[in-house]
Amino acid sequence: MIAIIAGMQRSGSTFSFNVARELLEARGGVSVFSTNAFDEALDASMNSNNLIIKTHAPDHFTNLLLKKNALPCICTIRKPEDAIASWMRTFEFSLEESVAAYEGWLAWHRQMSKHVLNIDYDEIERTPLLAVLKIGRYLLRDMKINEIIQIWWQFRKSTVYKKTQGLQRETHEIVDMGFSYYDKRTFFHRRHVSSLEMTSAHEFLTQQQIAFVRQELKEYVDVAGNYHW
Repeated sequence: MIAIIAGMQRSGSTFSFNVARELLEARGGVSVFSTNAFDEALDASMNSNNLIIKTHAPDHFTNLLLKKNALPCICTIRKPEDAIASWMRTFEFSLEESVAAYEGWLAWHRQMSKHVLNIDYDEIERTPLLAVLKIGRYLLRDMKINEIIQIWWQFRKSTVYKKTQGLQRETHEIVDMGFSYYDKRTFFHRRHVSSLEMTSAHEFLTQQQIAFVRQELKEYVDVAGNYHW
């Protein structure tokens, strides 16, 4: 199987990636790549039974396959201004850079939303076990309930919070991107979970900044900043 994880940035896409990775790892092994290039990942994974590509901007060939419903693709989605605030806080990008990145994703998702499994961020936050179950049912037919429970327990927010607090840039399990670093197996990066509580843009951005986000993304969000797919 080839599966695409292409959720909105800071919306739980790494959660969905790890659920898919655990499921496919138990079914013949899996190669994982964080890349926009389908061919690059496919060429490098010829010895694996399964492949997962994690991306926020799939390339043209991937999009063609998705439009034909030839590949499973999982998209997690969050209120854009909340995701942008989290993105800025985690990676220290500017507001303008962040909005531009999210505008690109929203434009892509508008075209692809009918061809993917969409999962709301609130579902991952409030009912993560059901989110794991939904992903499992989308990808497979032979999953077991104890497998779903084990995956949920392993990747629940409190567990990930503890794991990512100990990430060290210098270890061999880490990929250093310069502005951040992440675990090469789980793709969890430093400060991946910044709080065990749900946070919103209003806690980190000014009213003026939130108004800027809504204005720049007005093609995709309503007056309250919500994105309806």
